[in-house]
Parts: sequence; C-alpha cells; structure tokens
Amino acid sequence: MLNITIDKVRHIEDKDANVRETLVELQHALDKSEQERHFYDTLCIDYTAAYLCDLMADTMTVIKKKSFSHCAAEELQSGSIQCYSQWIRHSYNTFVVKESAPGFMEMFDNRNLMAYLDDHESFVYRHRTLPNRAGMEYFEARAVRLYSDDDSYKIILGYRPIDDIVEEERESRQKLEQALKRAEEASHAKSAFWFNMSHDIRTPMNAIIGYTDLLEIYGDDVEKREDYLGKIKSSSEYLLSLLNDVLEMARIESGKYIMDETVTDIREFDRSICDVFENQLEQKGIRSVFL
Repeated sequence: MLNITIDKVRHIEDKDANVRETLVELQHALDKSEQERHFYDTLCIDYTAAYLCDLMADTMTVIKKKSFSHCAAEELQSGSIQCYSQWIRHSYNTFVVKESAPGFMEMFDNRNLMAYLDDHESFVYRHRTLPNRAGMEYFEARAVRLYSDDDSYKIILGYRPIDDIVEEERESRQKLEQALKRAEEASHAKSAFWFNMSHDIRTPMNAIIGYTDLLEIYGDDVEKREDYLGKIKSSSEYLLSLLNDVLEMARIESGKYIMDETVTDIREFDRSICDVFENQLEQKGIRSVFL
C-alpha cells in the first residue's frame, strides 16, 4: 500500500515537472516573440506600412499598417492575397502610377530582389501612387534582409510617404533652375557689355592714332599741333574714363561700388566727345557742329 502511494506521488511530481518545463518553454517562446515584435517595431518606426516577407517561400505577413495606407494589408489579412508575388502584382495593377514606376515588376521580383540584396544592405524604390485617404501619392519602398546567415530569405519591406521630400526637391530644383537662368542672363549681359565696351574703346583709340598721324604730318604748324594735341588729350581722357567704367563694373559686382559725385562742365564734356568722334565723322563726310 505504501509503495503504491509513493508511486502515485512520484507520478504527480513527474507530471508537475513536465508542466513546469512546458510553461518555461512557453514563456521563452513568448519572450522571444515579444523581442521579435519590439525588433520589428523598431525597424518599422518610420514607415506607415511594413511586412515580413520570405522571398524563397513567397510568403508575406503584415507587421504594421496605418489606417490611411492603401497597401493591400486587408487583402493579406483576409486571405484574398496569399503570397508576396501576388501582392506585388496587385499593388502594381491597383495603386501604382505606371509612368512613375519603370521596371517595378522586374525589380520587385523575388529572385531579382534576392540577387540585389546579396550585394547591398538595402533596396530602395520611389514611385507615385493614386492618392490615398490622406492625400499622399509619393511613396518610398525599402527592403532590408533579415538573418543573412539563414537558409530562408526573410526581409522587412516598409512603405512610407515622401510627398514632403518630393515637394522640397521640386522647390530646390526650381530654385536651381532660376539661379541658372539668372547666371545665364548675367553671362549674356557681360558678353554684351564687353562687346560694346570693346567697340567704345576702339573709338578713342582710333582718334588718338588718327590725330597722332596728323601731328606727324602737320607738326610744324603750331596752331594745328596745339589742336591735335588737345584732341589727343581729350580722347585719352575719354579712354581712361571707359577703363574706369570697367573697374566700376567690377566694384558693382563685388558690392563695393561707391557713388562719386563731381561737378562737371557740360560744355567742356560735350566738346571732348566731339573731339573723340571728329576724325571719324570727317572721314565719312559728316560735319559736326558744336553748340
């Protein structure tokens, strides 16, 4: 009788030990599951929708989904979409704006994506979709491989809206285009300035050369000599003023230009201008009158 009782106690203790061992294993499994959930949540913090995919098994599980995201999560959860490849086709045919997604199906193909992730840490693809319930239409998909030493090929595939990024890039591009346009306009203005300036410089230079030639011919004539020397001086001063204008342009561009106000005899200024152009006017048979 005593032996029977002892056997029953031992049997109960063995069952309790098995139960305790089962409970410990279950707790470990729950802890591991919680750690994995925390790990997935951390990976997916920046995404409105995220999936755990096994590219080799062609399976897909929803990890995260915002209420406004149109990413076929309901279809996956209801079972109407049962695998990764089917989800890719559904997304492309239902949501993706085809003109914005060249090579979408090829790049997201199981084998092609596995081959890409063998050589890269992550895969990123931007495209446009039909506007979702929040009005967002530009999205970035990012795939990151998990357990690279495992025989399976599990990835986290996350989606996030990038409308704000696209808008910032568009504004930056517009600013760059406007800056380029202004630079081109400034370049054309400089080219026109130097073209006109070279022409303007030739005018007093020709006057100086012309009157110098006349001075060599009529140098013995005191009256003409004084006239020619005066006109050479006027042309030289005009040439110097043009060169000063060039320097002033450089100061204006550097923001260092200072307005210099001086008193000028307008009649003397007009006379000097006539002296510069007089020789060319005479060669063309044009008579100048100084008032």
